[in-house]
Amino acid sequence: MADLYKSLVDGMAEGFLMEVCVDSVESAINAEGGGAGRLELCSSLLEGGITPSIGLLQVVKQYVRIPVYTMIRPRGGDFLYSDWEVEVMRKDIELVKSHGADGLVLGALTEDGRIDAELCMELLAVSRPLPVTFHRAFDMVHDPVVALETLVSLGFERVLTSGCDCSALEGLPLIKRLVEQAKGRITIMPGGGITERNLQRILEGSGVLEFHCSARSSKDSAMKFRNSCVNMGASLTAPEYGLKVADSSEYNDLHKKAPVSSSSRKDLLTGLYHDQRNYSSLKNTTKPPPSTSSYQPWASSVASSTAGSGSGLTRSYSLPSSRCTTPCLSAATLASLGGTSSRRSSVDTGSIVDPDTSLSELRESLSEVEEKYKKAMVSNAQLDNDI
Repeated sequence: MADLYKSLVDGMAEGFLMEVCVDSVESAINAEGGGAGRLELCSSLLEGGITPSIGLLQVVKQYVRIPVYTMIRPRGGDFLYSDWEVEVMRKDIELVKSHGADGLVLGALTEDGRIDAELCMELLAVSRPLPVTFHRAFDMVHDPVVALETLVSLGFERVLTSGCDCSALEGLPLIKRLVEQAKGRITIMPGGGITERNLQRILEGSGVLEFHCSARSSKDSAMKFRNSCVNMGASLTAPEYGLKVADSSEYNDLHKKAPVSSSSRKDLLTGLYHDQRNYSSLKNTTKPPPSTSSYQPWASSVASSTAGSGSGLTRSYSLPSSRCTTPCLSAATLASLGGTSSRRSSVDTGSIVDPDTSLSELRESLSEVEEKYKKAMVSNAQLDNDI
């Protein structure tokens, strides 16, 4: 298995760091043996990764020497959390800190698709002095340009992103723009669909020095007796008798594909099959309602803020509630970040809809998703042929 990881890093110049997402002790050992410089430890990769058990963290720390960043995410799904879920996140942070975590990976959004600055401030305060990565909740924000400035001001060490697209390769243009915008204030780490076939293109086309991958392969279960009539979850879950394990041989391939030196980087965006979007107004996306009456478009608010206070951030978003007691930023500064925390209530009576109407809308949505999936498969096939 370690050979798969070595494929990803063999031949890379010094300065490139590979972070590997793992959910088992075996994967953690394989990743380190294959050249990983850091681990992101989580459970349930099928859900995008959630908080691992303390037992898993302790055993992984026994067998690896590289830094282990622990995921703090109470469940799969969206990144709008209830007060109960926030309580769980705070407690999880305290526990993993006391059991050897070297860093944390977390994130939260408001209901209108902005960074929940208030909640992030609270979680960062509990996390100190550990470094913190903002995870791929970033790929679900309404405006990544504004979101990045918010993360910089809050003090996150890095942000993991696929460029707000299906994969890091498809999101490469935005990743490059984010690197240019960051100017070293925060690390931009691409992740999502990175393989030995596209790693070099992503590294050279973006200018990043770190990347995130899982490079797993299927491993058949050792069970001899198998009850095929029963599964331990919904019909769309992974099969009980097939395991996904980090494969070290893939890292070896990625290693060979990485550029020999950072000085040889060049812009490889020419000919890239990518939909050049205006990320401040994404197509087919309903714009969120203004949080306050003073809401302005990003472009105009930047001009006004630059000519005014010079803070570099606008004050055109919703104000935080009084529940924020974190001393690291003032209420005025928090207002400029735009991260009002609007928790999901336990019962939302306003969301009750007519079942027949809902079913009809669901059918239409499924048809649209199927059509987009077909187009994406064709696009990915074209991209693979060009690599």
